[in-house]
Amino acid sequence: MNVRLLAIVALAVGAVCVIVGILAITVVPLAVNKQFCIQGVIAIFNVNFAGSLQDIHLGFDKNGTYNEMTRRWVEPEYAMELRVWVVSVANPEDVVQRGSYPVLVEKGPYIY
Repeated sequence: MNVRLLAIVALAVGAVCVIVGILAITVVPLAVNKQFCIQGVIAIFNVNFAGSLQDIHLGFDKNGTYNEMTRRWVEPEYAMELRVWVVSVANPEDVVQRGSYPVLVEKGPYIY
């Protein structure tokens, strides 16, 4: 009797997991995209729903100045910096031929 009850509970939990998974795959991205479109695009790019999207490209306005998108790209609101460290093996022949431990040399940071 316990095995039958356990099988029914496992089947019910599995069905709930499948339903929640399908909803998570389909509904959640749609809701996130909708929120992004409502908050992000309107606030950042000045959407004109009567016509078309304005300033959704890098370029110039009609008066020759940068458009809003280009200004935000040229002068971002936050500092961007990428630091990269590279690790080089100083003794590759010893590692391959003799099975020695590698001697690692750290190079960097290379900052972009």
